[in-house]
Amino acid sequence: MKLLTQNFGKLLLAGGVIFMASCSKDDDNDTSTGKPTQKDATVKEVMEQEAQYSMMNEAIEESNQASFFSNSSANITVFAANNDAFNDLFAEMNVSGMTELKGKLGDEAFAELIMYHAINGKFDINAFQDGYMETYADNDNNGKLSVFIENDNNSRLIFNGGDDNGASTASGTTISATNGSVIEINAVLSAQTNYENLED
Repeated sequence: MKLLTQNFGKLLLAGGVIFMASCSKDDDNDTSTGKPTQKDATVKEVMEQEAQYSMMNEAIEESNQASFFSNSSANITVFAANNDAFNDLFAEMNVSGMTELKGKLGDEAFAELIMYHAINGKFDINAFQDGYMETYADNDNNGKLSVFIENDNNSRLIFNGGDDNGASTASGTTISATNGSVIEINAVLSAQTNYENLED
């Protein structure tokens, strides 16, 4: 009986340690409450540090927009297409990589493609309501292209209607950077559609 009591006590202690470790891990990256993950880095540095954004980082550098994303005074939210999204785009465009994609689109269109993934202001996923948000990509009328964002019951964001011309969030986590926010998406957003075209 004494041995059973000792073993039960050890089991409780071990369970408590596991529970505390689990709570600590959840606090670091809490997707259930929508609390942003804090990073002492700019949004550009987040792209450099997080493996799933290595192609987005390459695209930013190829577009010659690195200074925009690394500007410490910026206040931007970046919808960061993950590596799977870029691989899908490469297959769709029949190119082997970022340099070839840039060559096929042209320098200006490629830069606008990347700038279409950034909006003014620092937001987390739960802050969005349904509607149009102006991006940093230029349209043909000396204005800015807009992206339509739907908040799907605070579980995900849907961009430009989803599959055909847009994307959805790939996780429930917002990375809070020193100069903005990073939200992962599962497709490269098309910069070919402006506000008027979407309404039609």
